[in-house]
Formats: sequence, structure tokens, C-alpha cells
Amino acid sequence: MAKANIPTTPLWFSHFYGIDLPQYELPFVDFSLTSDVPLYIDPYAITKDSSDLATHCHNSIVSFFQALLDAIRNDNRYRIKRLISKHLSEPNQIHLGVAKVARKGRGIGEEQEDQVIKALASSSAIRTGAIQAIQEIELHIEGIGPDKISDLVANIILDQLSLFTQDICAQFGISTRPCAVSGYWNQDTREWDGGYFNLPVNGIDSYILVPKKFVRREQELMNHRGFYEKYVLDVLKRETLNANDSLVQTLKNGTRRVTKKSLREDSRFALSKQFISQFIIEHPDEIDAYRNQLSTDFNPVDPAFFSGKSELDDPKVENLLQNLRKLPTGRKNATTYHMTVLELLEFVFDWGLENFEYEQYMDQGRGRIDIIADNYASGGLFA
Repeated sequence: MAKANIPTTPLWFSHFYGIDLPQYELPFVDFSLTSDVPLYIDPYAITKDSSDLATHCHNSIVSFFQALLDAIRNDNRYRIKRLISKHLSEPNQIHLGVAKVARKGRGIGEEQEDQVIKALASSSAIRTGAIQAIQEIELHIEGIGPDKISDLVANIILDQLSLFTQDICAQFGISTRPCAVSGYWNQDTREWDGGYFNLPVNGIDSYILVPKKFVRREQELMNHRGFYEKYVLDVLKRETLNANDSLVQTLKNGTRRVTKKSLREDSRFALSKQFISQFIIEHPDEIDAYRNQLSTDFNPVDPAFFSGKSELDDPKVENLLQNLRKLPTGRKNATTYHMTVLELLEFVFDWGLENFEYEQYMDQGRGRIDIIADNYASGGLFA
């Protein structure tokens, strides 16, 4: 039997549709048609974007979350099931996550889905208002990880992502055709909906693009393990020390301490979402601090590093550097120098700056700033 022809090098969406630009010049996450990019949609990242698209997406997420809260508080399990069922798997048209083969994203089985629905329906954290945003469900409900929050959000805003894809295709001259898109949230009816959008198509596959400003690494998303390690254990150390608990050790120099290792190994404080949920209810200041950290210490990512496209982009950048080194000094080459530096700065700071402009005039034209950009990062270098 003849072997199937499997491409040895990635076939990038951009290249397949005739866009010869590096990732740092593209507004969407570029991807290989045969694999996924290990990044995830983050509701906090969406709130950091001031565009109309982000506003619409945020409103859809809030609308869905409120509908879920209402159903839980009214003990309407049928409604909870309608809101959750089949929407914890990433839409096939989106290429994010960790599936080894594109379009084979991990879903959630019926048994696990029923367990999630049961856990949501009986969650005291939701009923008491301890959960304030959709991403916080991950801290409380077994079976829901950061990846599933990303998948759920992708479904909620699928219509907005489809409209974004239409705009990108129009901008870059990519041919499209009407495609059915089902399972997005309709704010007006407060129900899941479907419709037709003009999308790029390859055989039986259609594609929906995601703005690169909407994604983050998994370790930067809200997750119960990170909260447990950084916040829960720190509080437990203080509390057990103050209570002179049996875990307290006294060193030779008289210093008293409690180690995180001993806390992890103590059955009273073992990591579980049930334990974390109760901790949050009893320590609201700690979850407030965690929310603030994730929303303010915002570091956008470079999708090319995670998709592997940097292997193509980096040589282009190196070529720019080589050209810069060879460029003679003098007024004659000033514009070429200026434009080369502009592109290099765009490459270096793409993760935190946007809307680069060349020669911004000021003071009624009497002064000029060579290069200007907007800051959309709030953490790291540009905090």
C-alpha cells in the first residue's frame, strides 16, 4: 500500500492564501494547516484590547456568564445542560490548543460533561457570588481546565471571530465562500445560535482566525494550580505558624517555619478544587489579589515562537540586520535606514506595542517623532 503524502514542512495559512508576511506584521495568529498552535484565548486578554471587536466579544462573554449564573441560582438543570453541552470543545475551524493533528482537538465525553454540569449546579461558590468571571470557573469545577475555558470562550465569540476573519480576508484579498457556523452565543436571544459567514475554504475545511492579542500561554491563564502555589500556600504558611500547628519547625537558630512541601503533603491542605473553592469563600482578599495580578501583569505573547513560524521569520529579520550593517551613512540612505529600523522595532516589540507609525508630526508640524506606537501591554518592560 502506498504511503500518504504527508508534508514535511508546515503549510502556513498565510502562505497558502498568498500572504507573504511574517507573524509580527499579521493581526491574527498564523498557523500550519496540519497542526494547532499551543496558545489559548484568554478573557483577560480580550479586556485589554480596546477595539470594537474586543468590546463585542467581552459583551458576549458577560452575557453568557450571566445566563449561566441565572440558571444555576434558579436550579434549572435543563438550562445549565443546554448552556454547557457540546460547547466545551474547540470549534474545528480554529487552530489553537495542543492537538497533535489539526481538527482533532480534545473534546469532553458525555460522562465527564454530566459531572461538570452536576458540579456547576451544586457549586456554592457560584451561588454565593465567589465566582465573578467565566474564567474563574476553572478554580472551582473539576473537569474544567484553562483549555476548556478557552474552548468555551471560543464558542461564545465564534460569530465575532468569523466577522474578524471576513475582514482579514477582504484586507488581504483572500477568496471566501458562505459557510455555516453553528454554536455561537446570541446576546439578544440569550441562546446558542448559528448562521452563515464568508470564510476561507480548503477542500472540506474552513478556517476562522483569532486576533493575536486575544491569546496567552496556558501558564498565564487563570488556573487552580497556580493560585494554590502562589496564594493558598502562602496564606496557609502564615496561618499554621500563628496557630503553632504541628507542621511548624524550629531551626537551630530559633527561627520557626512551615514549608510548602509539608503543606502539600498534609491531607488537610491537599490540592483539590473543592479545597480551593472553600478557601476562596473564606479568603476573598486572596482571589481579589489573583484577579488583579492576571489583569494588570499582562504580557502579550509572540505566536511565531509557539507556532514554529519563527524559523521562517527569523532569517528575514537577520537579513534586515545584515542590510542595516551594510547601509552607508548619509542623507541619501536616511529613509532606507529609517524604514529598516521601523520594521526591526516592530519585530522586537510586537508583543507589547502596536500601530507603529513613521514620522509623527507635532507642534503644528514644527517637530517630528521618527517612530511612534501604542502600548497595549501592562506588564513586563512597558508596565
